[in-house]
Amino acid sequence: MPSTGFMKKTLFIINPIAGVEKKKNIPELIKQYLDTNLFEYEITSTKYAGHGKELAQQAINKYELIVAVGGDGTINEIAGALVGSKTILGIIPMGSGNGLARHLKIPLNTVKAIKYLNDQRESIIDTCTLNGQAFFCTAGVGFDGYIAKVFDEQSSRGLWTYVKCTIKALKDYKPKTYKLKNKTVVANLVTVANANQFGNDVLISPLSNIQDGKLEVCIIRRVPSWSLVSLCFKIITKKIHTFKYYEAIPVEEVTIENPSQEFVHLDGEPIETTSQLHFKVIPDSLHVST
Repeated sequence: MPSTGFMKKTLFIINPIAGVEKKKNIPELIKQYLDTNLFEYEITSTKYAGHGKELAQQAINKYELIVAVGGDGTINEIAGALVGSKTILGIIPMGSGNGLARHLKIPLNTVKAIKYLNDQRESIIDTCTLNGQAFFCTAGVGFDGYIAKVFDEQSSRGLWTYVKCTIKALKDYKPKTYKLKNKTVVANLVTVANANQFGNDVLISPLSNIQDGKLEVCIIRRVPSWSLVSLCFKIITKKIHTFKYYEAIPVEEVTIENPSQEFVHLDGEPIETTSQLHFKVIPDSLHVST
């Protein structure tokens, strides 16, 4: 892959509207804190949904490192283009959830995240697909898919907006029936996890290992009203895996039947639903700056 001397050719792709933070000063921060003895860099910005993936696809043979500046949706687009290549994904998390960055322990502070790139550490992680579409943290059906849709429709972002949407939906959402691995479950949600969380340190799969070649199918079965406080406590204390109505099943590949065509999300973004959801892990398929 082309480079100049020992400098790593790098492209920063900024989503100017992702998350809750302003992006206007990002180029100046990169100039100030990125080690230009190590990196030869350029900066570009996305202009519409899907543009991040297009830019990454065009850049994949020209740059050794492509840095996504934005939230989980932006990271999903850019990382999706890099799966199976030698090009490294870098992350400057600026979204409202930052699930993948949090799992990988990438600093959420912008300056620290830029400096973090200077260490040039690299890991290879698993990636996943849902009906052929790439995801990296979680994808699921049911309550979490419904919340993703409602959250996407809000005029404001951030943790508090997410919490308000969740509390309101808890009162109204009804469990649905799903089928997987020769079993039928009545569940509030069925989430397939590669990483440990949805974002905002809301852990749905605390024991997930993003490098073990496995996915966890996380099921929260029908929860009686008197157990909702316990559920919230388990989520807050990051111990959902000890909740009475929770189950996690390790798989490499699984099909979930969704007969009522409940809401579906992919890395927190609502997507078109279908009655058959096929999940698959792709081991050791993405190089990440960690």
